[in-house]
Amino acid sequence: MKKQAQTFQTTFERSRPILSRVGELAGILSANEIIYEQSSPPDKSNALAYVTNQDENSDGRIDKIHFVVPNLNKYFNNDFSNKAFYNFLKIVGHILLHEKGHEVDFERAKSMQTNDPFPGGESAADAYADRYEEQLDTMIQQTQQQDLQRAAARLKKLKGF
Repeated sequence: MKKQAQTFQTTFERSRPILSRVGELAGILSANEIIYEQSSPPDKSNALAYVTNQDENSDGRIDKIHFVVPNLNKYFNNDFSNKAFYNFLKIVGHILLHEKGHEVDFERAKSMQTNDPFPGGESAADAYADRYEEQLDTMIQQTQQQDLQRAAARLKKLKGF
């Protein structure tokens, strides 16, 4: 049986339960908030991901995070192998936290009564992501350790120890 080639989308779906261990990401990943786009917005041609100020269900919150699949494929050089998985977790986790930072900025803007839906811009989103970077790193290290322990247990079983 031929093994299916890994893509950004299949690798992301595989990473969802792992990334959900970072508290700030759990809500995003459990909801239907991720959209896979095949092109970027005209004003952000190099974007890996983006949010808009659309509120489809009129709850006053941003509804979706859009991944730009061709740009992400290029960014990762189409390498979605097991060997590159932990790097994938780190980068995608940071992207999601950054976009979540834009959502927080959008919420803050409503109380400021400004015409700019994202008054903090990229620096506010980066600062938000940076606040959770240590938690993301710890989660990735724990995942690596668990994977190593499982591999060692399988090896032991194969060798009959």
